[in-house]
Amino acid sequence: MREIRDNGPDSVLRRPITRTIHPVVVVHPVTKKKALFVNSSYTQSIVGWDEEESDYMLKFLFDHINRGHDFCCRVRYEPGTVVIWDQRVTQHSQTLDYSAGSRRHAFRLTPLANVPIPSLVEEDDGDCAKDEGRMMLNLC
Repeated sequence: MREIRDNGPDSVLRRPITRTIHPVVVVHPVTKKKALFVNSSYTQSIVGWDEEESDYMLKFLFDHINRGHDFCCRVRYEPGTVVIWDQRVTQHSQTLDYSAGSRRHAFRLTPLANVPIPSLVEEDDGDCAKDEGRMMLNLC
């Protein structure tokens, strides 16, 4: 299952909108665990599904991600707080729970990322053997 993704209509654009196709479920390149790779800000539809089915499934997945309290972490910032997460399998959002006029400083460091590795090869497109990530995880 693959998704169509773009920057979204409300995003701050540093470059033109990019449409890409990514797997809905990916494999982490280090832990080899599966993870959902959908995001309500960017994921537009599921490839090959009609609009109604795609919208329904994506709503289900977004709700699962947003309401999953057993895999959620909330951080209350204090001076000196540092938060680090694995961008490959973590979604993050900001909660506006600080008083107006107060200041927070955020610094984002994003290293070169891996290409999303699908959890399975849906069809042999002939590229599997050329995909180092899939070969490394024995997905071909």
